[in-house]
Amino acid sequence: METRDVHELSERFTVLSDRFRSLWTFFQFLAGVYKHRGEGQIPYQYDFHALYKRIQDLVPNIRGEISKLILVEFEQIERELERIQRNLESLDGSFPPSYLRRFFDHLKRQDEKILFALVKFYLMSQELDQETLDKLDILLTRLAEVPAENGELMHRSPSELLPTYKRLAKFAGLTPLPSAEEKPYVEGMAQIREEFDRIGDFDTLVQSKIYDRLRGFKTRIGRDMLHPAILVEVTAANIAARNRFRELFEIEERQLRDGTNRILEIERYLEKNPGLASENIKQKIEAFRRSQLRFEKGLRQDNVKRSDILELRQSMHAVLAQFEATAADPLGDFEDPPPPSVMLRVPRWSDASAGDESAPSARDTSAEAPTLITESGETPVTSITDVLPNDPLLNEVLHKIMFALEMVVWDRSPEQVVQAPEIKSLGLEPWEVETYRTLVEQQASAQDNDREVERFFLTSAALRVKMEEERREIQRLAESSKPDHLATVLENSASSLDRAREVDQRFLWFIDDMIYRAETDRLTQIYRSRFRFLSAYAGLWLDHQKHGGLTPL
Repeated sequence: METRDVHELSERFTVLSDRFRSLWTFFQFLAGVYKHRGEGQIPYQYDFHALYKRIQDLVPNIRGEISKLILVEFEQIERELERIQRNLESLDGSFPPSYLRRFFDHLKRQDEKILFALVKFYLMSQELDQETLDKLDILLTRLAEVPAENGELMHRSPSELLPTYKRLAKFAGLTPLPSAEEKPYVEGMAQIREEFDRIGDFDTLVQSKIYDRLRGFKTRIGRDMLHPAILVEVTAANIAARNRFRELFEIEERQLRDGTNRILEIERYLEKNPGLASENIKQKIEAFRRSQLRFEKGLRQDNVKRSDILELRQSMHAVLAQFEATAADPLGDFEDPPPPSVMLRVPRWSDASAGDESAPSARDTSAEAPTLITESGETPVTSITDVLPNDPLLNEVLHKIMFALEMVVWDRSPEQVVQAPEIKSLGLEPWEVETYRTLVEQQASAQDNDREVERFFLTSAALRVKMEEERREIQRLAESSKPDHLATVLENSASSLDRAREVDQRFLWFIDDMIYRAETDRLTQIYRSRFRFLSAYAGLWLDHQKHGGLTPL
């Protein structure tokens, strides 16, 4: 046999062994998928080790005179690999591209060699249909991304990606596109990527339908997407799309949580006053719960769909609008209207006030706060707003703390409450929980000097929580390169720092007063609360100054 023939057979062996590695890797990948889905063993078995030995036995025979038996063995192994390919493709068709994405989302580390092997498997498919192209799109984007410390994804430079994509294009047997055909695709994809960078809020992101346009454009390109220059822009647009969704969804999710918390509060109010719930609002709450379940399921599976977000938001707004409209109308569904601010605390109305036409409506801002009763029903008390003065700086955080504490059953001890999922993220101390309960039930007069420390525990805890949240937001924005948003947070947090200086002086006053009066029962509590407060104060001050804020001295 001529040298040329030996060289061709050597190249043929390289392709054959490369294909074997790709099939063997894909088989292992599918086995992992079946296990991850809880379906047990993959319903396909093959002795890859025996086949590997047959391939290795070819090596000594690819030189000199090539016997016909070796050529027959080549053909048989190639047909065997083709048969394995078809079997694995059949199994692969049982799960959609979205599952492939979620599977790799669960992997903390992604081996590039494995990704390349899977890409080659799909490139060897007899027919590159849209589902196969979608899976290639996911895998090739994974090859193009580099995780950053702040959670965002960076796109590798074109100079790094082009050689890789050219090798894959050669493997797939792609014929280069004429410049006149390639250029519009490259420019169109670049425009979509730049549009992602300009979108500043979640509503605009959804209303623009940019994800639909991105997918439609890729579908229109079809197999030509695999050409190196186009593929660089496709993967860059995919990464920009993921980064923008992640960043804006975090903001949207916080807003959805706030709305969900308010609906929980409305439900608690209706449970305590079942005669006040109209059939209309109950149906809207039920629709909200269904959409919430779908949303929560998507979160658990890392597969949140835009349609689920929109449905949850719409159903949430429907409940809130119905409740607020009814609460504002004395002739509406509620015989006894709820208090002006359901976000602060849902009151426990006394039976004596039920159906009383003189009860204040939400429109009557000059009316006195409605009367509350304790769990035992014995002692009427006033609203928590009468115990704590209005404070524009802390109202929002106080509402959050009060609502979270109302979500926990009151027969649990303060030590148990601070570990409850609804409370744990706030980082409250047990005596701060007890302070809230004491103030709500108002076991002593609101003017009693002993209650001053109770009010201080709660307000200082609220400022501490606020400073910790502001510090996390500064750190997040500093890493995400959002100078405009960062400047706003820095400006707002300066007010917290200014207040913190005054609050620390109050801590010292309480400590000195307790020591002077020899009332040291709560001294350990006040010391611990102060040290935690100082930790939050110092952390915010340092980050505020580090990132250019006008830090109060």
